[in-house]
Amino acid sequence: MELGSEVRGLASEVLARSKVSNLCVFLYDTNPAQRAVSFLYNHGMSKRVHSEYSSHLWSYDPFLRNINDCDDENSGTRARILERRELEVSDQQRRCEPYWQYMDLIGYQEIVAATHCIAPGLHMIAGVMRQSCVRGVHITANQVSADLEDLLQQSSNDYIGQLVRRQMHIDQAVVAVQSKAHDPAFSDGMLTARERQVVDGVRSGHGNKQIAAALELSEYTIENHLKRIYRKFRVHSRTSLLAILDSPRM
Repeated sequence: MELGSEVRGLASEVLARSKVSNLCVFLYDTNPAQRAVSFLYNHGMSKRVHSEYSSHLWSYDPFLRNINDCDDENSGTRARILERRELEVSDQQRRCEPYWQYMDLIGYQEIVAATHCIAPGLHMIAGVMRQSCVRGVHITANQVSADLEDLLQQSSNDYIGQLVRRQMHIDQAVVAVQSKAHDPAFSDGMLTARERQVVDGVRSGHGNKQIAAALELSEYTIENHLKRIYRKFRVHSRTSLLAILDSPRM
């Protein structure tokens, strides 16, 4: 999921005011079963750095290690602002050494990040980075704290709003199908045998390529089957289709 145009516009303003070329906004889930990061906005970070960080480097990130799980009453508190220099000094045992080495390698000399808990165990982070090749520009927490806090608040509102609207759309699609239960077009015989095979593949979490291989068909043919299935259920995505298929009526 990407942030909306208004939030991206605000991010551009933050970049212009801070005079840095790197800014990102991402989510961090502290749940041990699915600990991971997910980027919502990224400007200036190369694909290689993005890939390295997303795959494993985040687990050494001192900004994330500094985050403690919060409870419901703390979820709306003010964002915390952290700087690279203070975290590096406090990392006496060099537990984050892979992170520091990589940041030095790519030239991220100054980093300021704001963290905000949007739900228990789920945090949103906004950070700006200055590379060593950018001369005459320095960033400090005092400079960018207000901008980062504002960006986090707007990003959080935008993200939650998108999730709610998406769920409402799915719920409406389910209700629409359930209300058509008397319509012959929505009976158990509405799908052909081949379409049911495709639906079984979708329900199993398989992509078009996997379904095509299993059924010995081309991906193009699978795409056409899915288009017809979507039309029959009056939906436009796999998510909406699965919500309908998994509803009690189906």
